Amino acid sequence: MKNVIVKKADLLAALKENKQKHNTIHAAAIEGYWKELEAELKANLKLARSRKEGVMDVYVRVSAPQNHEDDYEKVIHMVECHEEELIELSDQEFDAYYRNNWHWRSDFLGSNTMYASMGPSGPAGVKF
Repeated sequence: MKNVIVKKADLLAALKENKQKHNTIHAAAIEGYWKELEAELKANLKLARSRKEGVMDVYVRVSAPQNHEDDYEKVIHMVECHEEELIELSDQEFDAYYRNNWHWRSDFLGSNTMYASMGPSGPAGVKF
């Protein structure tokens, strides 16, 4: 099957639910990110204060968590502006919008799940 026709209301509900899941994981990842960044900076400061010979290069190996909330917002807005009650989706669109299987999913989960597990609140049972 290449295309599917869906109800506008059902699509909006799925998108909003998926956006909430995304935001929950991202918020937990931000908490873990700040914790990890602080630990990394403290370690580098300790190293700098040691004034050890040969210690000249200091690196921060912490990347910010990914946030794709704008992707959800864009599609939600497009659907809300759609004048008809039925919308035709390609198989890729259906996979992303309904199944929350966007092209960036594995990268998002890879980086954000690691950080989210470090935060105090974590993404408690959120299935993305």
